[in-house]
Amino acid sequence: MRFVLLLMIFFCGVATAEVETFVRDYTYNASENDSKVSARKAAMQQLQSLLIQEVGVQVRSTFEVDDTVSNDVLTREVKANYGTFARAFTQTKILDERWNGETFYIKAEVIVDTDNLIETIQQVYVQQVNVPAKTTVCEDTREKVKKLLYNAHRRESVAEAIELAMNNPIDEDCHDWQFMIIHNFKSLGVHDDDYRQFLFEQIKQEKSSLIDRLLVDVLNYAIRVNRLSDDEWQVVTETLALTHSGVVNSVIATLINGTQVLDDHKYSESSKKSNAQKQTHDALKAQLDELLHLTGQNKIGLDEPATVSQVSSSILPRLMSYQPELVPDYYERLSRQINRAGLQRLSNSVTNYYKKQPDEERLNVVKSYFNQVVINQAVSNSLYGLFQRLERERKSPELSMAALKSIINSNKDQAALVMELARTNDKTRNLWSIRFDLPNSSACSLKECAAMLFDLDKRTQQTGAEFLVAYGERAKPIKNKVIKKLERIRALNKVQEPTHLVSSLLKVLEQIDATDDQSVSLMVWGLGGASKKTQDQARASLTHLGSKALPQMIVEFDQAKQYVQRRMIEVMGTFKTDRAKTDNFLKQVKPANNHIRFAIEDARESLTLPSS
Repeated sequence: MRFVLLLMIFFCGVATAEVETFVRDYTYNASENDSKVSARKAAMQQLQSLLIQEVGVQVRSTFEVDDTVSNDVLTREVKANYGTFARAFTQTKILDERWNGETFYIKAEVIVDTDNLIETIQQVYVQQVNVPAKTTVCEDTREKVKKLLYNAHRRESVAEAIELAMNNPIDEDCHDWQFMIIHNFKSLGVHDDDYRQFLFEQIKQEKSSLIDRLLVDVLNYAIRVNRLSDDEWQVVTETLALTHSGVVNSVIATLINGTQVLDDHKYSESSKKSNAQKQTHDALKAQLDELLHLTGQNKIGLDEPATVSQVSSSILPRLMSYQPELVPDYYERLSRQINRAGLQRLSNSVTNYYKKQPDEERLNVVKSYFNQVVINQAVSNSLYGLFQRLERERKSPELSMAALKSIINSNKDQAALVMELARTNDKTRNLWSIRFDLPNSSACSLKECAAMLFDLDKRTQQTGAEFLVAYGERAKPIKNKVIKKLERIRALNKVQEPTHLVSSLLKVLEQIDATDDQSVSLMVWGLGGASKKTQDQARASLTHLGSKALPQMIVEFDQAKQYVQRRMIEVMGTFKTDRAKTDNFLKQVKPANNHIRFAIEDARESLTLPSS
């Protein structure tokens, strides 16, 4: 009685309410399958729904707490009765809208018939508050189903659950336990021809919004326990014309997950058996091709048909994750059908596809994508992550670096855009730009980098040396500058040389194949460096030059300290050419200690081995 009185008072209070104008905005985060049109529609609907709920909260605040329902109930009712509530909007004017492929921002002026809207909301509350208590039949049936499924290892329990299911309708209210049976039968692999036929008949007969969920759940169950028949597939394709356009994405995912995995050598025996029961690649290809054909004829989706771009965007990433063998068959064809935003959303899928198994075939897909996509921040993040991984690869560094160069050299303008947006510091960005000779770089020129070696600031000197290393063999014109800097460091004769600077400059000499006497002399000096990093780089540089460094090494040998002599001998043992000449020199060396004697023995033995 108190509720009725309050409600009557409220009705009287709002009877003279006037039309009101609201200005609201909303930003909608688009899914990978949203177009600009669908994102705009969703953003507008969300903006209006939130406005309805805002008014609804005001209405609810006039009710006694004990006599009302929660915000959650109102939210559900707004979603369920959006069309009814939206009739109160007499006019909507778009003030601003922006679409960047990922989000749709909308700002609108909405004129609302508040009397109409408030009355509709009050009716919802009255219905919610005065709903009579449901009978216990629904709950009793649910409990019965739970017990049957708990005992699903018994044939009689499965048979009883099937009989119960086939003698009741499927809905999301009293008979929502039907979905419980479907999900459990899928997990348990329960196969029954009559039950399966019943489910597909229910799909054909269903005309409500439940059809979206029913199609996906039944397909998920059916394809998991056995391959689809032609008749079942026909039901799927015909039903897709009656569903929301986004349902096709779930169907595609189900079809791909229900297909055999070719590389199952890591599977257990039971998993291999289960895999063998799945549909074949040929069956999947036929299904995907038919879906693409139907999409092209606008036969997928009821209100707003799915686009070829949307369906292609759904197929490719799932193939890359679960059926990579099919990617080469589909990528070139489908990628050209995908719009710019859809192609950008593929970036993580493409890079992960290559990372899982880096080979020539997958590299070609990456290169094709790299040349197609319009670079944005998300794409740059994905591609730069791949670049870094290839650069740092230790298992097969030569192959990885070759792949990296192949990608970047296929389109240096694209690579420059990736680096421009890369989340890294300017120094690293410049190093990449120099190393791969990218256009529009703000990095120092070769002469400018060389001049940095003679700056008063030691950090600037080191940065200049690192940039010169990045220039690689293109640094030949400034060889004399590098030698001049190293000679000055050697002349200072410090106990501890600037390790990073010296090793970087020795690396530059190595990269430009500096075999002149002065360069080789500096490398030999580096063998006696105080730091292991300097020693290792000097060793690597001399090893790279090989026997071309031998004449000057012989000249330097007698004047070198004993530990340097030992290191020089170890380097000589790695030479691949002029082995006889090298061996002849080593035979004449009189070892000053056992370390040198053992080094000579090992080096001469290495020189007698076949050249690899």
